[in-house]
Amino acid sequence: MDDSPKEKIVKVAEVLNAFEVILNVGSLDGERIGNEYVIYRFADEIFDPDTNESLGYLEQVVGRGEIIHVQERISTLRSIDYESGNKKVIRRSSAFGVAMGRFSPEIEEIVESPDKPKPFNKPTVGDLAKRI
Repeated sequence: MDDSPKEKIVKVAEVLNAFEVILNVGSLDGERIGNEYVIYRFADEIFDPDTNESLGYLEQVVGRGEIIHVQERISTLRSIDYESGNKKVIRRSSAFGVAMGRFSPEIEEIVESPDKPKPFNKPTVGDLAKRI
């Protein structure tokens, strides 16, 4: 008989909003503020093209997060992924330049703006999580 302790399967217990979820682990499980997790769910089974042997199931990543609040049995996880705020801007020649008979081509440039938080990808209760 195997008496070794079983590692707890960490799951999403509640979805608070697009950026925060509750995990079913807390301080009694050794969780601390700052611990990082990846949330995922299993997708399609993948097979070896030569042997047709199952290689396992693809882990579909829902997002990455950091624990921001810990209670005894639950923790709040917030998304730590960000979308680039950079955007392409096209400047056109001025009306004054056109009136004076001068033509200047359109100029493309990338304008930097602050990155913005990226929400989890449709998290659901029961999604799996593993510490990274």
